Amino acid sequence: GLASRYELPGQFECLPCAEGCERCEDDSPCVVSLNWMMRTGILTLAIIIICSLPVIVVFTWKYGNIKVVRAASPALLRIIILGAFFIYSTTLVLYPIPSVISCSLRVWLREIGFSLSYGALMLKTWRISVIFRVRSAKAVKITDLDLMKRLGIIVGVFAVFLGIRTVVAPPQVIVSMTADDLKAFLCSTDWWDHSFTAMEIMFLVWGIRLCIMVRKAPSEFNESKFISIAIYNEFLLSLFLNVSM
Repeated sequence: GLASRYELPGQFECLPCAEGCERCEDDSPCVVSLNWMMRTGILTLAIIIICSLPVIVVFTWKYGNIKVVRAASPALLRIIILGAFFIYSTTLVLYPIPSVISCSLRVWLREIGFSLSYGALMLKTWRISVIFRVRSAKAVKITDLDLMKRLGIIVGVFAVFLGIRTVVAPPQVIVSMTADDLKAFLCSTDWWDHSFTAMEIMFLVWGIRLCIMVRKAPSEFNESKFISIAIYNEFLLSLFLNVSM
């Protein structure tokens, strides 16, 4: 018969499988291809918003003596901006392929940012509700420092739960399969995530109750109207996303 050619270089060569494949018959992909154009667009939008936040901070410092800015409590406005920075930073950490670190950072940034921004918004609304519920002639004074102390407690509660979750059950990267039998790397979701979602929704329900209480506040406190819109939107968005998922 013919001489064997298996030992000759270049006659037969085993090519490597595509990335993520444990076994293969050809060069077909095993990992789903991400839409990097869309991800980059979302990332760019988040970066633009993050870069605009320092401008707003400077505005609150420079024009803090103007009546409308002073009435809005510049210190609390800056805390809200800090919370917004944390929330939008989740887009930055989720841009690359998920890892244990990025999955953990996602949860921390989201929850701390939420507690800062919406905690400050709701406490501002709570102060208005307290002022207009008082029926006595004695004036009620709730300073920004009083609100920040309460905000510290709210953020502290979230931080404690986040710390426990990070130690006991840190988020992991899981492999999910698409309809085309391709691998997709995702951050794991467990009952801890559902617990945080429930905390957020209960917090927002309290905020909605406050919004209803201050809906007839005088025009000098029109800020409460916009705070109410923000709380309503966040509540509906959170509810929609969690029900749809």
